[in-house]
Amino acid sequence: MVDKMIYTVKEVSEIIHTNPAYVYSLIKSGLLPALKLGSYKIRKTALQNFLEDNEG
Repeated sequence: MVDKMIYTVKEVSEIIHTNPAYVYSLIKSGLLPALKLGSYKIRKTALQNFLEDNEG
């Protein structure tokens, strides 16, 4: 499998084991930076930083 640089909201929700609505709420609150490319896309590094910053 090719390692992706950009994830969809659905992919992020599957990675962090939650639902897409929660991912949208993280984006809207500014906690998870996202790109607006037609639909929201999340960079791999942004997701990694979010997980590291909110660990524990």
